[in-house]
Amino acid sequence: MAGRPQTWIPEKKSEAIDQIIERICEGESLRSILQYANREILPSVAVFLKWVSEDESLEKQYARAMSVRSDVLFDEILEISDESNADLDIGDDGKLRTVGEAIQRSRLRVDARKWALSKMNPKKYGDKIDVTSNNEKIVTNVISLGTGVKPEEDE
Repeated sequence: MAGRPQTWIPEKKSEAIDQIIERICEGESLRSILQYANREILPSVAVFLKWVSEDESLEKQYARAMSVRSDVLFDEILEISDESNADLDIGDDGKLRTVGEAIQRSRLRVDARKWALSKMNPKKYGDKIDVTSNNEKIVTNVISLGTGVKPEEDE
């Protein structure tokens, strides 16, 4: 692996950004893309995040790529859930048997992606909390901690 370039000329920086954004859209994490990358071609995570913080257009592009990445993870959940080839095996007696390890591994893969999605895009993929009771607003009493005085209630 070569050392990092002294300066990122605009053309080289643009090529690196395009490659990073494309790979994020394909489902890779920023860390997996950049951790062991050739520094002549791609920057470190810190350098890339600095670029993002300094460029509003890149910030929007990166945010959009992350959104696409979460949709790719969602699609992976469906693929893993629908895949059943590894769930069955032919035993020594010639009979089909269930491969519990494969099923558990698939469950783990789905659960890990569901958890990641709920953190990456909570509005779209997070757990929804019902704050009604029988479709009616729940009345709550709130006490302001600043004054210790109960606020006026809405009627």
